[in-house]
Amino acid sequence: MRLLAFVWTNVSAKWYNSLTLKERRNKMKMHNLDTTGWNEFPFEVEGVNYVSKVANNSPFMARIKFLPAGVFESMNSNAVADLVGTGLTREQIIAKLNDVNAEASHAVIELA
Repeated sequence: MRLLAFVWTNVSAKWYNSLTLKERRNKMKMHNLDTTGWNEFPFEVEGVNYVSKVANNSPFMARIKFLPAGVFESMNSNAVADLVGTGLTREQIIAKLNDVNAEASHAVIELA
């Protein structure tokens, strides 16, 4: 399994490095929002690292701060499993996240 992951990562890295900056941005597009300075909540689903980003002025931010430790991360993990799926390639995950985040205004999920 580790060898397969290494080979896939090595091939993906060579392919990614061969792209122009514009092509990289288009391939990595998960939403159209500028999330600079947003609150970040990292989590993992089946070995894939994600980050949930929530705007400071989001109506949900006040509630998130008061959730017990691990609850919001668990909610995000369940959402990714349900909405994005598991066992997908990086490109498939990005495409699904782009769909999930399409109408987002104050919270998104990205690959970490």
